[in-house]
Amino acid sequence: MKQILISCLISIPVITLAQYRSFDFFQESSIIHSKGRQKQEIIKQYRLVNSISGDQLPLQKTGGKYIASLYDPVAGLLHYFNIYNTDTRFVAEYAMSYVHTDATSIQTSAPASALHTVATPTAPLEYELKVYTHAADKKADYIFQVKLANAKYNDIGTTVDNPSVQNAVKNALTAELEDAACCHRIIGYKAQRRKGSYVVEYKIQKSTPVSIDLVVPQALRLQSK
Repeated sequence: MKQILISCLISIPVITLAQYRSFDFFQESSIIHSKGRQKQEIIKQYRLVNSISGDQLPLQKTGGKYIASLYDPVAGLLHYFNIYNTDTRFVAEYAMSYVHTDATSIQTSAPASALHTVATPTAPLEYELKVYTHAADKKADYIFQVKLANAKYNDIGTTVDNPSVQNAVKNALTAELEDAACCHRIIGYKAQRRKGSYVVEYKIQKSTPVSIDLVVPQALRLQSK
């Protein structure tokens, strides 16, 4: 068991993208939010993944297609692609581009906070993590049960209602896996917040091999918003 004190400083970086990105997996996952006896909220997430580099691109599902966007901060352009799942394969098509210069100014940070986190292995590649506001606290504010899998890239981020807790859990897992061979990704977790009986459950439902290249063409279809 390792006990570590984590100083969490969260920031949202400006997205920087090349004119070409390649992906070899389409990943579908689910996040279930529940609070007390309230009805569960189930959210489906879709993303493209490069299993070598760990590069990931979120997708938005609308109608019979998925939409991907790439931002070029140098040109101040946001490029959109439509991705279709045909009977035999996934196909990506460039759709349009927008002038989007205000994204370059996005840079926010959460206040730094010191959280005490205790990580305990429960099985091979499985951990329980307890997050406390103070080391002397008797009860944990959050409890995570995390299941990992070996991978070619690291992906150990979680999603809860507190960015500082997300960073604390990520740093705790990084410390636990410091001496392990690279690399690991989270394939499922359950997070419980003591206050308000808030619960989040995440699970990768399906990973489909694909061959998708998103290429920004020289001749753009510029649209105005």
